[in-house]
Amino acid sequence: MNLENVRRGQYEGLREELKKNHDRQPDIGEPKTASDGGSNGGRRSKFLVAYNVNLNTSDISVANKIAKAIRFSNGGLRYVKSMGVELKERNLAQVSINLTDYEQTPMHRAYEMVKREAERHGAMPVGSEIVGLVPKKAIEMAADYFLQLENFSPAQVFEK
Repeated sequence: MNLENVRRGQYEGLREELKKNHDRQPDIGEPKTASDGGSNGGRRSKFLVAYNVNLNTSDISVANKIAKAIRFSNGGLRYVKSMGVELKERNLAQVSINLTDYEQTPMHRAYEMVKREAERHGAMPVGSEIVGLVPKKAIEMAADYFLQLENFSPAQVFEK
């Protein structure tokens, strides 16, 4: 089971789909969402981080090749699912990434691999985005990595 498929349509969409689409109903239990506002496939799951890296090319085949190289199912990074996406309105290609365990495969590791693979194809990242919510720890891990902070502690973060 892919948790992102279970969660497709966000909370509100899932709630409506459960009422009318038999294929979206659970194998066991009532067809309703959890009282805490979501669905986890019947188990406690890691927080899924949706993280995208934009490339300086509109060539979707480059994004697809990078996505294939970095995703776990093709021998890439563990806990990474990815695909190429065309951003027509921005004339860019994007590597869309789901990190299913951001602590084991953090955002910065995914970004660095996208960067390395992009260079192989004559491209480079020109930006990235987080879709939805992200744990504070994921941002702290990336900051620590990229800034090479010595003796960094999350307790040093003053504001949330």
